[in-house]
Amino acid sequence: MLSRSFGSSQTSSQRSGRVGATGRLNLRNHRKLVVIDATTAYLGSRNLADPEFRIKSRFAPWIDVLARIEGADLVAQHQHIFATDWLTHTGEELAAPAPPAPTMAPDAATSVAFATGPLLDHRGVPDVFLALIGAANHSLTITTPYFVPGEAIVSALRAAAIRGVTVRVILPRHNDSRFVALAARSYFPTLTEAGVEIHAHTPGLLHAKTLLADGRVALIGSANLDRRSFELNYENALLTEDPALAASLATLHDVWLAQSRRIAAERVARWPWPRRLMDNLIAILAPVL
Repeated sequence: MLSRSFGSSQTSSQRSGRVGATGRLNLRNHRKLVVIDATTAYLGSRNLADPEFRIKSRFAPWIDVLARIEGADLVAQHQHIFATDWLTHTGEELAAPAPPAPTMAPDAATSVAFATGPLLDHRGVPDVFLALIGAANHSLTITTPYFVPGEAIVSALRAAAIRGVTVRVILPRHNDSRFVALAARSYFPTLTEAGVEIHAHTPGLLHAKTLLADGRVALIGSANLDRRSFELNYENALLTEDPALAASLATLHDVWLAQSRRIAAERVARWPWPRRLMDNLIAILAPVL
């Protein structure tokens, strides 16, 4: 089950830059995961970083989410992710403590933890995003700091909006990567034309990576909605149908929306062609941004 502890934090953060198992600089272990005594796990978008993160302090506060997980079966899944990570990067096999006997609490949620990476099934993250977008019936809210989704997810978002789903994507107004911001902007015309709402979050850098479908099914983890997370990074995430967590996440989304400014389709349609050309040229570099 999921514990009822879930919320956001405002702190400095950074994107992990560790070299992956193959030695390629492009492969990053981007996972964020803590497992304690085989009984509790923490996951979300928050990194371990100096609170000031001085080299990027002008983007502060960095706004993250962190979920506290309890329940033997679900924590064991996170423990397995950490142990395989440790083996991959150190060559050492961890002797994991035996988890407590599984129990089914009355308020247990339907949840699954999963991990993806270039040496695993790298389609895991985008496939889950696509499934959730396609299954949404009336509402879909997404937050991500780095938005370079590719054509499949753009088409799915457009299709959801056209069939009547309220689709809202909340992005930071000021991104710590100018190239990513320009590439993200290349998708705005086709999305807003179909009715997808793009909201620019103003205070600090919204670093949370979340999806909430129909106020009921949530996806939380380390993966951004970009091709680096889809194809190059090692990522971890939690897919859950938990009413309390969904309600908490919806409350956070409302707060972030209140702090954001919607980018109107009419305004996007008036963007000059040199701006659109620059955005599209930068978008060509999407896999490595």
